Amino acid sequence: MYQYSLRWFVDLFVRAIAESQQSDELDVRLTLLNDHFTYFLYQNVCRSLFEKDKLLFAFLLAAKLLIDRRRMAPAELRFLLTGGVAKARGAAMGRMGRGGTRPMELRRGRGERGPWSCVGDEGNEAHEAAWEASRNKAHRADLPAH
Repeated sequence: MYQYSLRWFVDLFVRAIAESQQSDELDVRLTLLNDHFTYFLYQNVCRSLFEKDKLLFAFLLAAKLLIDRRRMAPAELRFLLTGGVAKARGAAMGRMGRGGTRPMELRRGRGERGPWSCVGDEGNEAHEAAWEASRNKAHRADLPAH
């Protein structure tokens, strides 16, 4: 239903670069750009959304940012969205043979492992343990000051 062109996105990005705070330090500048662009994108997308869709967009954007910063595991998001049904379904699909196609794998390519592989896949225990370790470490870190 909603579509945004690449041209619109690039124009938005260029405007965010021009309008964000300046800094001579690279790390500070990148943080300022990232924060400003994220909020700028949120504002401009929400301007065109129906009122009923704004909360869902805000939730998905926040969840994806948390996953990217390793403060939330993809399995946690899957649980929030499905209420735990996806975990049982993923485990059952993992027992299926070659005929069982997992929707989450389609995004990354068949057979690849990564953050989008289904819970219950063979060898996924190490992946889940790594996510848990990084998530616990991230939760102990101090929140950045804004």
